[in-house]
Amino acid sequence: MKLKEFSVTPFSLTFRKPFHTSKAILKERKGFILSLSDLEGFKGEGEISPLAGFSIENLIDAEKQLFEIANTILMNEIPEEKNELEKFTNGFNLHSSVKCGIEQAIISLILKRNKIQLKDFFKRIPRESIPVNAVIGMLPVNAVLEKIKLLINDGFTTIKLKLGRNNFNADLNLCSHVRSTFGGAIQLRGDCNGAWNFDQAKKYLPQLTQFNFAYIEQPTLNVNDFSVLKNLSQIPIAADESIDSIATARSIIQNKLADVLIIKPMHIGGVFSSLKIMDLAEQSKLKIIFTSLFESPVGKRLPILLSSLLREPLPCGLATDGFFVSYLSAYPIINGHIHLQNFSL
Repeated sequence: MKLKEFSVTPFSLTFRKPFHTSKAILKERKGFILSLSDLEGFKGEGEISPLAGFSIENLIDAEKQLFEIANTILMNEIPEEKNELEKFTNGFNLHSSVKCGIEQAIISLILKRNKIQLKDFFKRIPRESIPVNAVIGMLPVNAVLEKIKLLINDGFTTIKLKLGRNNFNADLNLCSHVRSTFGGAIQLRGDCNGAWNFDQAKKYLPQLTQFNFAYIEQPTLNVNDFSVLKNLSQIPIAADESIDSIATARSIIQNKLADVLIIKPMHIGGVFSSLKIMDLAEQSKLKIIFTSLFESPVGKRLPILLSSLLREPLPCGLATDGFFVSYLSAYPIINGHIHLQNFSL
């Protein structure tokens, strides 16, 4: 396949309200939409949007690399078979977000121009419905409780709370109020974004056991801490920020450092890296969850797709539409699920 056009368009999304985590306060989301067109006029799109404070590269790095590689991509014959395409994209030394966007755009184009179904390209049968968890930032207790009530009314049964406040007693107070108010009506997940050091995590995790968390995500930034931490309480430990490549994911899996893998395709290098990690996790019987990195509607198609290919349909972190002003997704969340009839990457 030869390409006719390689175009890059910047975008900016504004949060309705600043989203607070232990690492950052997010007010806007910026990135680029890559459009690739073939000689027959078929078009595929992908998103490149590293997240400040999370991704290794920044927007300037990504934009520079996109324009450096544009002519090379245009001049080359693009393989259309899955394994050959993987070799092709692996042949460039690309930032994770750039590789992600290029792979998404090329695969989207291949599927459209050849009218290939997802199950035939990926060799997995996609689910028609994906359960989704909601996420709540660091809001005051009353605001969190009110938000959970609204989410339950919207059909959500799994809620992720952002933890890692400066005062751990504030985390405890929040969890206590949530459980006393809603009991077992919801499944709770906790996300610390690496806010604690090792000694703090050793002290805090056992105190969270009483709240029956499905898992605590990234209690410390050092994944090597997890081998000790996951034996200190009954709460499973999930790795998120620690997973930035296939190599780190493989190490976590082989050394049994985590119970759950949280995968953000934009952060770990795109489609093929995500599929490799999915296979490794499933072979080792580890739980795997794909989540959004607050992408635009274009970029969010990728974690939606990958979530649909999982063998175990755990609620995935895809409920990000409502955080933004003027966000028009083709795949809205209805009764806590995303439905994928006529899905298009």
